[in-house]
Amino acid sequence: MNTLNIILLGFLIIIETFQQVFFKLSGQNTKEKNVFLFWAIIMYLMYLVIWFKLLKDIPLGIALPIMGLNYAAVAIVGKLFFKEKICIKRWCGILLIILGLYFVGVGGANFL
Repeated sequence: MNTLNIILLGFLIIIETFQQVFFKLSGQNTKEKNVFLFWAIIMYLMYLVIWFKLLKDIPLGIALPIMGLNYAAVAIVGKLFFKEKICIKRWCGILLIILGLYFVGVGGANFL
């Protein structure tokens, strides 16, 4: 996998994380809910375009576990922006996601 694909995967995690933030903001009862929904949809479309491009170059069995980092990112951003609580079980789940990504990489994926 080349450096551009690694950068695009990281960018996808960021896009998907903030897409979820905008969807949450659009669900709240504010005047700007349509603006937030607009940006959430734009980010979703950007995500799809980049995801399809990446799947041409990267096996799904490699790309999808990497995208699992999004679950961890959304939890952390939710804690920072919305003051959501992360219980110990969820922290353990985040740790398992990171360990799973490590094992996919060690298992011969050669994506880094």
